[in-house]
Amino acid sequence: QGDRAHFAIASCPPMVFDRLTNEGFTIHFLDSVEPGGVRDVQETIHLFQQLECQWICVDGYQFGAEYQQQLRTAGCRSLFLDDYGHASFYSADFVLNQNSSAHDGCYQSRHSETNLLLGTRYTLLRQEFLNWHRWQRHIPERIGNLLITLGGSDPANMTAWILDALQVVDISDLTIVVIIGAANPHQDLLKVCAARSVHSVQLVSNVTSMPHYIAAADLAISAGGSTAWELALLGLPSLIVTLAENQIAIAESLQGQGISISLGTPQQLEAKQFASVVQQLDRSVEKRQQMSDRGRALMDADGCDRVLMAMTGNTLRLRPVKWQDCEQIWQWANEAETRQYSFQSAAISWESHVSWFQARLQDENCYFWIALDKQDQPIGQVRFESLSIDETQISLSIDRTHRHQGFGKTILNAAIHKIFRETEFRSISAWIKPDNRASISVFESVQFIKIESEYRGGEIALHYQLRKPVREELSE
Repeated sequence: QGDRAHFAIASCPPMVFDRLTNEGFTIHFLDSVEPGGVRDVQETIHLFQQLECQWICVDGYQFGAEYQQQLRTAGCRSLFLDDYGHASFYSADFVLNQNSSAHDGCYQSRHSETNLLLGTRYTLLRQEFLNWHRWQRHIPERIGNLLITLGGSDPANMTAWILDALQVVDISDLTIVVIIGAANPHQDLLKVCAARSVHSVQLVSNVTSMPHYIAAADLAISAGGSTAWELALLGLPSLIVTLAENQIAIAESLQGQGISISLGTPQQLEAKQFASVVQQLDRSVEKRQQMSDRGRALMDADGCDRVLMAMTGNTLRLRPVKWQDCEQIWQWANEAETRQYSFQSAAISWESHVSWFQARLQDENCYFWIALDKQDQPIGQVRFESLSIDETQISLSIDRTHRHQGFGKTILNAAIHKIFRETEFRSISAWIKPDNRASISVFESVQFIKIESEYRGGEIALHYQLRKPVREELSE
């Protein structure tokens, strides 16, 4: 969201360190001998206060009830990432469990002011996945590309076992891509396995473009960690191997929803059964299509925005429009008051709207967002279309049931901040009919200045403009 993030870490593998520093984060190494212990929390609190941080996000099984309580006592607002309720008591401001199996029964022992963010609505996806919400997957008749990704370390080297088990899979021209995690110690052995495989095997490490590998694959074999949500987001059918206790509920939940097939733990795996499952999926395009559709229905890329909305106390958030929003935008555009204050007042046909909407989705210079409340109910839309390299034009409309409630100013403020932060635009222009007093009032309330009056569509229009604040330009 434009603020700085710091990492306080006791130890860090070199590849993780490189990834964090390349993303622009600042890393602070702690001297604590016992992670989660008394010295650890004291040092962390001191760093939090020294850096004048607003929030601390805590992630790790070594952080228990006492650690959380110490943070609360010191006045540190905290978000606690959790999988299955391992702490005896929770006193963080927010507890985030992003798994589909999450339920409040895991957190009955908690502070009265501790709020729960549970389920895949709050899944935190990596930054590189957030721009893939418009991508559509094609399910081929047969599997041609298989992706294997078993997390950062794979200490038992299940990757090698899977490569050997795939030897008996009869899929012609099968290409296998293996993602090797940053802490995987078995790279030399995996090279041997790849060389002797009857299939074409590509080993890949230091991956920073995971969405491209997921998009190119037709089937994935994955551990039951956060990668499972990334696969579901991009509609990739998957087989899940459970490599840790906290992955059991994830694998069972995804199988229960028909999104993935759980293969169980390494001890439960049998090579022939494993190969048979892969072979059956290869022959059933209908099954793979169903798995893909259900994964896409479960996941969206808005989890981070929902978490930030809760942490900041904002009542609205903006997300990019999707094809599913087409009809809602059409209904808003044809609402009587909207047409009255438009420079082309005739009703808009569905056919012309679909063509217009599709063009906007494909236009890289169009920034088109829908405003949602905490329940994900649509409140209105805001759209920016480029006029030049440094100037953009804004269009804003509010659902008629939410007008005259202050939403216009809230959405406009959020959109202005977002467009100036994420683009190179230096000014925003708006054209408003003189009798549209409500819109004039909203735009003037956020410091838009009237430049001139001119004709648009044969009618008088007031040209309003807002320049990027100097303080934001200096912060760049």
